[in-house]
This record gives sequence, C-alpha cells and structure tokens, in this order.
Amino acid sequence: MDASVIWVAIVVAGILSLFFDIHYFAYSVIVLIGSTIKRQISHKNFQLENFHYGFCFSTDLDFMLHMNNARYLRECDFGRFCLYTRTGVWGALKKLGGSMTLGASTIRYRKSINFLCLYQVRTKIVCWDEKAFYLEQTFIRPSDKFVYAIALIKQSVIKVPPKDVVQAIQGVETESPDFPEEIKKWIECNQISSEKLRNGKDK
Repeated sequence: MDASVIWVAIVVAGILSLFFDIHYFAYSVIVLIGSTIKRQISHKNFQLENFHYGFCFSTDLDFMLHMNNARYLRECDFGRFCLYTRTGVWGALKKLGGSMTLGASTIRYRKSINFLCLYQVRTKIVCWDEKAFYLEQTFIRPSDKFVYAIALIKQSVIKVPPKDVVQAIQGVETESPDFPEEIKKWIECNQISSEKLRNGKDK
C-alpha cells in the first residue's frame, strides 16, 4: 500500500476522533451485528436477561484508577442495544413506526470496578406502562456473582404504546408484570421532579 494512503487514513482517523466518539459508534455496530447473528434469546422469551462482558482498560479509568462513572452508563447503552436486537424490539418498533428515547436512569454503585477487571452486564425488561419500558441493569463480578452496581432505566417509547410492541413480538396481548416496589418509588420520585419543573419551582 502506498505510504501516502496510509498517512491520509491516519489523518482522517485523527480528525474523526476529534469530533466523534469513534469507539462508541464502532463498538455499537459490533454489538448490533453480533446480536443479530446470535439471536440467543427467542421472541417468546421477551423478559429473559441478556448479558454481555466488559473489561476495565486504561481508557476507562478516572483519577482514582478505577472505572469512571460515565463508563457504566455507556455499558448500559450497549446492554440495551443487545437486548433489543435479540428480542426483536428494534424490528417491532420499526414495523409499528415507533422509536425510543431514554426517559430516566438511576445507578447505585456498591463497589469499584478496578483496572483489568472483567465484569458482566445483565439487562432485562422488568415491566412497562402506557408510555415506557422499565429495565434493570446490573454489573456483576463473574467469579462470585457479586453486584458491583445496579441501574434502573426508563426507556420511553414514542408514537406507539409499549404493549403493542410486546404483542408484535410475542404474537399475543401480554400484560405487564407487577411493578417492583423500588421501581414504583423511583417513578414517584421522577414524577415529583417533573411537577416541580413544570410549575417553575426550581427557579
């Protein structure tokens, strides 16, 4: 290969890295392709846990030399991408003309993930209402199943009700499971915050 071509590729890669998070988009594509090929979760097992593995590398560290807080939420993104692909959520949404956006997220840290540590991210849809899916995502130490951190996610569904998405996937109308107490309290907390903002009391 001509040396000039190599230098052009290096310069282009450098410019792109200045304006875009190349690793995020590249890994997202890898996750989506891998999930599409494997399809380990069948459509009939809509609520089973999906899992993927992560590894704490030098680019993930903060000043305390453990995985930085932002990295956890990024791994949650990858976990949801994988789950939605394998369960058929993406396909159902596309057919129904809907889309999704992140409505809320809360994460609780129990123990640091240190440099060169392997971890597992488990993702599952717990329940849903007329506007959103509610998910639980946990970061687990594979050796003894210790939970490093746990996140609650509100995945807002746009243009179509979540129950229609579930029905498109499973072929039958399916009621949401009962809402766990911690998710009920979390929704209530978010509603209080929304009311405060709508009423202008945050000024």
